[in-house]
Amino acid sequence: MNKKEINEYINKLKTGKVRRCDIPKYIIISPEFRDAERKAQIRIPYKRGYDVISNSFFVEELIKNGKTLEYSETIYFESFDSYKSFLSGKIYDNACYFQLNTNEKNIDLKKTKTHFIDETIDDYVFDKFTVDPQEYENIERVKKLLYKWVDKFYQCKNAEQFLSISEKYNKSKCSMIPSDAIFALLFKRDSQKTFNLFMDILNTEYDGNKYALLLSEFFGSQKVLDNYNPRIRNCTKQMVNRKKTEVQGLLKKIISGDYQKRETKGFDSKIHLFFVKTDYYLGIESHFRHRVVVRYFDKFDEFADYLMGDLSDCDLSGAIINADFSNCVSNESTIFPIGGGCIKYEVQKYWDKYFYVRQKWTDNSGNVLDIKSHNFKYFFDFAYFLKYDLSNADFSMCDGIGNLTDISVFKLDGLMARSKVLDHLGVKYKRWPKAKTESFSPVIKNEEETALILEHTREKRLSFDEIYEMNVVAYISDLHLIHKLLNLKCRNDADILFVLNDVANNIKKASSDVTLIGGDVSSDYLLYQQLVELLTEKKHAYSRAERNIKVFVLGNHELWEFPKEDLNCIVEKYRAIITNAGMYLLHNSIIYKTTDGKIHEISQGELKTISVDDLREKLSIAQLIIFGGTGFSGCNNDFNANNGIYRKTITRKQEIQESKIFNGLYEKVCAACYDKNVIIFTHMPKIDWSGNNDTIDNFVYVSGHTHRNYFYDDGITRIYSDNQIGYSKRIHSLKKFYIDKQFDLFSEYEDGVYEISKDAYNNFLRAKNLTVDYNRSDTVMMLKREGYYCFIRKGKKGISILNGGALKKLWIDDINYYYDNMVNEIAFLKKPLDKYMAFQQRLAEQIRFIGGYGRIHGCIVDIDFRNHIYVNPIDFTVTGYFAIDMISKYVYKNVPSLLMDKCPMMYKRYIKLLEGKSENALVVSNNTEIDLKSVYYPETDIYKASRKIKKMQKVNRGILTTWIDPNTGKDLLE
Repeated sequence: MNKKEINEYINKLKTGKVRRCDIPKYIIISPEFRDAERKAQIRIPYKRGYDVISNSFFVEELIKNGKTLEYSETIYFESFDSYKSFLSGKIYDNACYFQLNTNEKNIDLKKTKTHFIDETIDDYVFDKFTVDPQEYENIERVKKLLYKWVDKFYQCKNAEQFLSISEKYNKSKCSMIPSDAIFALLFKRDSQKTFNLFMDILNTEYDGNKYALLLSEFFGSQKVLDNYNPRIRNCTKQMVNRKKTEVQGLLKKIISGDYQKRETKGFDSKIHLFFVKTDYYLGIESHFRHRVVVRYFDKFDEFADYLMGDLSDCDLSGAIINADFSNCVSNESTIFPIGGGCIKYEVQKYWDKYFYVRQKWTDNSGNVLDIKSHNFKYFFDFAYFLKYDLSNADFSMCDGIGNLTDISVFKLDGLMARSKVLDHLGVKYKRWPKAKTESFSPVIKNEEETALILEHTREKRLSFDEIYEMNVVAYISDLHLIHKLLNLKCRNDADILFVLNDVANNIKKASSDVTLIGGDVSSDYLLYQQLVELLTEKKHAYSRAERNIKVFVLGNHELWEFPKEDLNCIVEKYRAIITNAGMYLLHNSIIYKTTDGKIHEISQGELKTISVDDLREKLSIAQLIIFGGTGFSGCNNDFNANNGIYRKTITRKQEIQESKIFNGLYEKVCAACYDKNVIIFTHMPKIDWSGNNDTIDNFVYVSGHTHRNYFYDDGITRIYSDNQIGYSKRIHSLKKFYIDKQFDLFSEYEDGVYEISKDAYNNFLRAKNLTVDYNRSDTVMMLKREGYYCFIRKGKKGISILNGGALKKLWIDDINYYYDNMVNEIAFLKKPLDKYMAFQQRLAEQIRFIGGYGRIHGCIVDIDFRNHIYVNPIDFTVTGYFAIDMISKYVYKNVPSLLMDKCPMMYKRYIKLLEGKSENALVVSNNTEIDLKSVYYPETDIYKASRKIKKMQKVNRGILTTWIDPNTGKDLLE
């Protein structure tokens, strides 16, 4: 990078000929380039001043692209001198130094501002006349015209007539109202006629498939599927079949429940119709296809009836209706139409990285009428907006409030902040009545002796493929919150909330596919509940079902507070708060994740009565199984109920009985799941509830209770009891282990040829962690030979080898030929493939070493989402390219040039890699000369070769999906 190059980019930015994202990263992030931007007035200092919360000076800069403002960036300075130097002494331009001790800095506050905003909270009041009457009446007039159009559509007898009317409708004033509303109003008038009309559109029009989901929503997917017979005009047979497959696949997914959906509902103030909008996310894993269907209603009563009176999360604020809401269900997010009666007003003020003010108005029935939310980056704007009234503000997580130098300007009644902050400010507060707790001396000794093991972490960096193929399991136990609070000298509610937030944030940051939270979280039920609520993530209906599963078991401390209650009642108390938070509690029960990503539970009652064979069948497609509970210490004669570990809730006799129950269920799980991916998660270690330390090979045992941190993992015996936090005041993070997602669905089959169902085939591939949706109706034959599988479809015109859902016809129409020659074919394919993949692996390892993904798929090794390397399977040459999509690709002279241009941080690590003596797969024939010019390459030939290699690579998963004659090298696929 030189001055000339920087100036060229600066000139292009000024004239708008280049976007900032088009400039190489290593240039954009360089101090020299930023200095040049400032000189060229592309990067302009805007706001400046002192931030009392961080106790630092700041400069907010506006970033321009040509004449367009793109965004702003803020730079913070620890010292006044560096801040002043950066601004070349211009410290008064648009500056605010609120609460700065100016005696030390010699700043004239008369030349500065006290805030940057002009509005206060008084400017935001509840206005029951928020609906513009004239605008409302205009939309009502348009809606009246809509009914006339519905009359015209009602006269249509077929798709052709409907489309003809639609062309005219789209040019009318009503075109603002979507066709889904026409559908809904026609359905209301004559449902059968509407069904016939739109089925005709679906069957005859090329883009009619957009109505498939709408028809399905109103009439049911099975009825639509039964009447679907496409005869699309002006289309080839191939195009018709493609549409047929697409629509049938969509409907079958809806029927089978293979979707997730998110629903929004309310009143659309732009068209004056009530609506229920459903977003469908179809598929499994991360491969979702998003579809939307909207039901419209012109009458509120019909809308409410459809929702069975449940107006939770409804926004009806734009409607003008007279209705009785007393029989309707609502929640805090329901916004009702503006009505009469008393109006209650409340304000929330709090800090969470930014400062927030939330105004809420409710009527005398508690219905939310309006909510106005405001957020502020700087404290001085927040304070001015509130007119310096910080009463009842929640600053539990904001210690920076203690930096205030003059509190006389504020109203601080009921301010919630940590005790040390309030002490510093001289504000009185209510003290926390310290809870009583106790520690057991054997446990303290264990904790001291194994402190180093607790500190030790073994987490390894996984490759991209390993992350995809492994369940990452995080675990922690024995948090003992009461001890934490006492050790950290908590004195008020804010101190407690600060610690709980810290614990929850540490857990959330380190959470993985599965997070196990062992017992002895807290002997105080309310503290336990608070932590669970803080752990609750905002979940979206379209997120992957298996992401961030949190699983709890109860410890002996959780039972302390309920000496007079039955154990099952206590368990249900905890289950209620954990389940309501979207998490899971295990108590002599199982949760398991199936190959479609869904989570299922087997209760203690069901587990007691189910047979081993039926349990094995129920768990046949389980990708991960977690069996767990407290376990109890029935087999421990030294440390048990007699020592008061449950206080007065559980007797020694009960404890022994509970351990017998748990161990009996454990033995049933072992008998049914001996070859599966199983975690045994208990509070007490295995010897306490079973009387021995025997383990099942490849099962993972996670426990706590003893505070004797211990782990053992030789790849067969796996015991993880090394994250028992204990009584110490430190707040530790989670530790992790890894358990395979893959399993062999047909492991019990002997070698041979079998006929299987399409569902069994789909489940087998998903068990191998391969996403597939095979829907063909012909027979599937499974060939199993020496741990390898080959799947062949028997059709009317011959046999075809299967590769996921795709098939290729085989020339030799004899299944036994392929079974007899499987071993030779696999050896023939693996010899060159192993050599090629060994080179790819070396390349991938070096990519991971410099910070990239290193994911191999076919001929391609991913550097990151946009940058890739193509490895030629003939001569092993490597080509680096940047891809926006499969067509828009830019090829570089070599991989180093690609790295320097698009991945500058990786390029720096690559330079260090060059200094080593090991072979460098990123460089071919010493081609290291840097050339940042790239060549546009729209061809897709690399993907064709890659697909072929990817197909061959499945043999490494034990699946044969291609066939080449070892004698002639001839491809036996059509």
